[in-house]
Amino acid sequence: MSDDKSGKGGDALVDGSSSNTERRKHVRIEKSFPVVLCDRKGEELVRGSTENVSDGGCLIAAENKPGGQLDLKVAAECLVEFNIPRQTRNTFLLEKVRTNVRLVRRQLGGDGAGETTGAEANLAVQFIEAQELNLI
Repeated sequence: MSDDKSGKGGDALVDGSSSNTERRKHVRIEKSFPVVLCDRKGEELVRGSTENVSDGGCLIAAENKPGGQLDLKVAAECLVEFNIPRQTRNTFLLEKVRTNVRLVRRQLGGDGAGETTGAEANLAVQFIEAQELNLI
């Protein structure tokens, strides 16, 4: 049984706050990068920003599409695109990450009582092939 009282499950975070860490293969880093989810044809589905990222996937805070519903279903496969800032003493660049993902969890925004308010949704995606993001 988990000792985690946060309701967020047994996720390993880089700050060490975790329970059930044996479930995770990759350490999550709390980083916010602008992100775009696209369908297999490259058509944009949703924009948002990462809440956290690991070599195995990321959690996305998705923005609302004006007048639209977020029509992604769990297990749907799509593409994710985001840029990771990299720098050395003399240079700065954005490393583009574009990879296939599978939606593993979708939590719609709400009012706390289970009613959808049209607010953002949290989307947990798993990279189909693990990435070497070198974020630590």
